[in-house]
Amino acid sequence: MYNNPYNPYLNNSLYSSQNPMQYPHYEVIQVNGKPGVDEFKMAPNSSTILVDQTKNLVWFVSTDGAGYKSATPFMITPYVEEPPVDIGVLSKRLDKIEEMLLSMQNGGQANDESNINVDSARKQQKQPRNQQPTK
Repeated sequence: MYNNPYNPYLNNSLYSSQNPMQYPHYEVIQVNGKPGVDEFKMAPNSSTILVDQTKNLVWFVSTDGAGYKSATPFMITPYVEEPPVDIGVLSKRLDKIEEMLLSMQNGGQANDESNINVDSARKQQKQPRNQQPTK
């Protein structure tokens, strides 16, 4: 009963023969400047990324079939999240720009009769070209 191949929970030999699962160990390879990159030993036809401890650099290092090494540095900077865009502020800025453009088209006249309202200008833009604007 204890060595039943159809029920692994009862088979004690399965538990004694299995080792607990071991997870791989990972590390970030750190070097001190270009001399550290040059001294880092690599096998032929391999590549890796090395983090420079002296500057904000990472090095992409690769070797060819003969084992000759080439290293390319890349700048790294901390990620800064962009602030969210406020549509209300953008709309106000766009309205202000439209008013400035319309006043420039009207020759900079400031009286109410010659100055076109921004809303009426938008209505005129939305109408088809063959229709006359409504007042």
